[in-house]
Amino acid sequence: MMALAGISAGFLIFWLAGHPGPLLTATVALLMLAGLAYVFTRPS
Repeated sequence: MMALAGISAGFLIFWLAGHPGPLLTATVALLMLAGLAYVFTRPS
């Protein structure tokens, strides 16, 4: 759950501070989701 909170906070800061366009926002979101999927599917 800490990973989810950290990734969410990082994305929010990126979005609020950078004011990115839709393409960059989608790209960063997909990369963060891929990382999150890896974290939650790896063995403990």
